[in-house]
Amino acid sequence: MNRFSFLWLLLLLPLTAFAQDCATMYDFFQEGVKLEYTSYNKKDKIQAVRTQEVVSISNHGDTLIASITMTAVDKKGKNPYQNTFPMKCYKGSIYMDMRSIIPPTQNRQQTADVQISVSGTDQMFPGDMRVGQTLPDAEMEMSMELGALQLMNSKYFVKNRKV
Repeated sequence: MNRFSFLWLLLLLPLTAFAQDCATMYDFFQEGVKLEYTSYNKKDKIQAVRTQEVVSISNHGDTLIASITMTAVDKKGKNPYQNTFPMKCYKGSIYMDMRSIIPPTQNRQQTADVQISVSGTDQMFPGDMRVGQTLPDAEMEMSMELGALQLMNSKYFVKNRKV
């Protein structure tokens, strides 16, 4: 019986470690965490300030999902831009949906006839990044239509990502 219990322990140990990967791997995946990025020009004057705050964390099976609110202001602290988007942690890697770059309010136009559709892949950041490592590509496609007329079709690629 002792050997049987020991074997079960060995089998279950990786599963508990896997479940904790995302919770303990990144300090960023905690409610209330704020990151601030300040952009400067050549004369060291502030150009823009961008803040990201984790407003909530939810657990969906083996995936943690952080709801992140990003706020950006210009050099005068004006023209605020705000967007809330999800980031996922799955099997120790962070995934950002490229479609979340376009906030829902930007997708709504003044006229109901204009339809915007956005599709794409997740941008992945592995938990065990090493210098020189190549990261997977990501892409996003956005199209705008007015009735049967296609007004715009844009593709954005994130390629050749290296740590």
